Amino acid sequence: MSTESPYSAGAFSGSDDPALSYKPISPMAVVSLLLGIASLGAFFAGVLWLIPPIAVLVGALTSRRLEKARDEYAGQFISKLGVLFAVIALFGAPTIYYTKRFVLGRESRVIADAFLDRILENKLKLAYAYTARPDMQAEAQDDAEEIQKRRGREPFQMFVATTTVTHFGGKGADVQVTHSGYWYDGVDRGIERVMHQYIFTVYNDKNEVTGTFSVPVLVSGAVGPEWAGRKWMVEIHQVDPYVPTKSKMALLRAFGG
Repeated sequence: MSTESPYSAGAFSGSDDPALSYKPISPMAVVSLLLGIASLGAFFAGVLWLIPPIAVLVGALTSRRLEKARDEYAGQFISKLGVLFAVIALFGAPTIYYTKRFVLGRESRVIADAFLDRILENKLKLAYAYTARPDMQAEAQDDAEEIQKRRGREPFQMFVATTTVTHFGGKGADVQVTHSGYWYDGVDRGIERVMHQYIFTVYNDKNEVTGTFSVPVLVSGAVGPEWAGRKWMVEIHQVDPYVPTKSKMALLRAFGG
């Protein structure tokens, strides 16, 4: 009569069932998972956008090889988990990036348009109010008279002397304004900056074109506990001769960007 227990070590070590034998985790499966986790950094930095497609490729190849070598290596689950992270980052990061910039561009253009409209209508105090810091706008409850009072007389006189006002103040009937585009200029300490480009075409009494000008307007926005949403201000504006071939980088350098 045999006394050997069916639960002895030999019962397992001699088994042909792969489920009862130890399988090491594939190193490539670990690499796939790590790349997938690293892919999530694409949500925070554009320079990391290259990682998700690499992670998807590595994870897919690893998963296929593990399928063929399922009796030798484990790690199929973590490999697929890495692919999942990479796919989320691959599509999610660009979507959030461009959606945010679209929203910022739309919001800031409302301010840039209103600022230029007030100048063309010769409502200079209202236009000047858009150049105040967001916190001052909030404290003054967007009251143009109060903003001018708080900032003093000299800054307003300097504003009136700017090229944008001297060229186009009160001349709305003689000017056609075209918004030719905008681009995101980055964020610094929570301040978002968007550059808007306008083309001003000036006509005379005979409806003849007498001049064409480029008017870039740099708008910056910030959020704060004192106000709801993002509040915008016109940071820089100027008038230049219209040069169709002038690049965005040249405009940014001119603005100190």
